[in-house]
Amino acid sequence: MSSFDKVIGYEDIKAELIRLCDVVKNPEKYTRLGVKMPRGIMLWGEPGVGKSLMAQCFIEESGCKPFVIRKDKPDGELVNGIRDVFEKAKAQDRAIVFLDDLDKFANEDNQHPDAEEYVAVQACIDSCKDSDVFVFATANDTCCLPESLLRSGRFGKVIELKCPKGEDAVKVMKYYLSQKKSIEEVDAVAIAGILEGHSCADLEMVVNEAGIYAVFDGRDTITQQDMLRACMRLVFEGPEHIADEGVEYSKNIAVHEAGHAVVSELLSPGSVNLVSIRRYAGSIGGFVSYHNTNEYAKTAGDLEQEAMRGLGGKAAIEVVYGQVCVGSSDDMNGVFKVVDKLVDENTAFGFVAKYFDEKGVTANRFEVERLGHGCEGVKRTTGQHPGGVIIVPKGHEIYEFCPVQHPANDVKSDIITTHFDYHSIDKNLLKLDILGHDIPSMIRHLKDMTGVDPLTVPLKDEKHLKIFH
Repeated sequence: MSSFDKVIGYEDIKAELIRLCDVVKNPEKYTRLGVKMPRGIMLWGEPGVGKSLMAQCFIEESGCKPFVIRKDKPDGELVNGIRDVFEKAKAQDRAIVFLDDLDKFANEDNQHPDAEEYVAVQACIDSCKDSDVFVFATANDTCCLPESLLRSGRFGKVIELKCPKGEDAVKVMKYYLSQKKSIEEVDAVAIAGILEGHSCADLEMVVNEAGIYAVFDGRDTITQQDMLRACMRLVFEGPEHIADEGVEYSKNIAVHEAGHAVVSELLSPGSVNLVSIRRYAGSIGGFVSYHNTNEYAKTAGDLEQEAMRGLGGKAAIEVVYGQVCVGSSDDMNGVFKVVDKLVDENTAFGFVAKYFDEKGVTANRFEVERLGHGCEGVKRTTGQHPGGVIIVPKGHEIYEFCPVQHPANDVKSDIITTHFDYHSIDKNLLKLDILGHDIPSMIRHLKDMTGVDPLTVPLKDEKHLKIFH
């Protein structure tokens, strides 16, 4: 039996650790081919995903004498402690130095990563080149760690450990459920789906909380309802009890949330994890928890579906009650942001693609997307009104009434724009909105009523000019 059997799921990472552990455990096998033992490995990821457990399994399986360093001393003493531990490790035939929560060794950020604690670790790893000392480190984040520490030759592998998803999450959930004495028909797959994106520690906490509900209620078994109550309370921060706000109000919330869920299932079957009329973390109304299958690479189609899903609640209210829903401001704001992102990304992509096409430049899709993302949010026009006529008294210039404007307000520019600060002159000069919002519609109505095509009216027609006198 391997020590790594304690780890549930994470088969790919376990396979890599087992292979590396074999190098540390049996170096003579590899030296025959001239293979050198790597100096170290780092596992990083958010708290509760099992980094320390994997480190312990690695140390046990390797059979090496372990030396552990944690941030349990003041800064000055920690530096001396790091040096002392490495010296003791080098005195052994084979040893592993375990740097637990390495990113906590110094109070630095990603702009100042060269703390003396990290410098000491680097120097100590380098001093072990001629010794059988392997370094295993864990961290919650690597952004504050110096690149020189993470490079090959010090930590040969830096592996991110993510929260369990899919089959891994189901395996972890089934394991924690198996540790309880009595379970009654709990759907581990459904609960794992609801807890998607949460750590192993969160999954264990939910199972334990469900057990507390069962015992407190005088029952000998944990039920699916206990699990759902625990999820609502611990994960979604929902209230313990639903306030009595009337049947009609609850029905409205149920219809609204059902609308979101139905649209999501029609667009992507199996996408809904949980629907509730209970509030989520202090929000108003209920919520729907969705299964996210495409976390990092959302397509235009994904964004379109997200927008339609966001409109589902409003649509359901209007279909069921036959009236306009005015209580969906959060949904509408969310949909607006999604559509804005969708339009920005696609128009920016089109601008870049057309530019390359006109210039005869060949570029792959990834380069077009990279440049397109850089163009997102850039104004496509000045936002000024497309046209109009300002009446200026004879003998005067427009600049006597309006500040002179340069492109981008660059006063050193020799170019003077034709866009004027209208609000500085709107009380002193007359503006004819000839190319604006209302006049074209009025001209079209006049054409329909009189049968006269306005384009045939001479600009010097006396009756026409009398309008301006």
